[in-house]
Amino acid sequence: MTDQNAEAVDPAVFTTNPHRLVFQAVLDAPVENVFDAVAAHPETWHRWFPLVGKDCQYTTPAPHGVGSERYITAMGWKLRERIIAWDEPHCWAFYVLPGQIPGKLFAEEYRFEPVDGKTRFTWTVATEGPRAARLGMRVAGRLTFKRAVPRLERELTSRRT
Repeated sequence: MTDQNAEAVDPAVFTTNPHRLVFQAVLDAPVENVFDAVAAHPETWHRWFPLVGKDCQYTTPAPHGVGSERYITAMGWKLRERIIAWDEPHCWAFYVLPGQIPGKLFAEEYRFEPVDGKTRFTWTVATEGPRAARLGMRVAGRLTFKRAVPRLERELTSRRT
C-alpha cells in the first residue's frame, strides 16, 4: 500500500517550516507509556484524540518504525500517513501522503521527555497550504490539544488498572 511516488518529508520540517504550531503539556505517566499509547496503538486514538474515528491501524507489518504506514479516519476523511521518525520512547512523527487534503504538507511530530517521573509532551504540526487553512489549524490545533491531553491521561490511567 506504499505510494512510491510520494515525495518524502524530512523530519527537519518540524524546526524549519515557517508554518508550524507547537503545543506542550505535562502528563502524569512515564515516557515509555505515553510513547506506546501514541505510536504503537492507532486503534485507540479515537478514545483520546478528538476528531479521530475508530477506523485506524497500521497497514504495514510489525515491527513498526520509519517508513511504516497507517491509515486513520479523521473528520470524515480516511488518510494514509507515513512514519518519518520513530525514536522510542522519545519521538514519533508522520506526514499525510500527498493528494489527500488541501495544501502541500501536513505533518505531525510527538515528542516525549521525562520530567520527574512524568512526561513533557510536545505536539508540533507543520503545514503548507492556503492561509485560511493554516489559520483554521491554529485555532483547531489549540482546542484539539486542550481536549486531547486529559483524555490521553485517562487512557493511560485505564491501562494501568
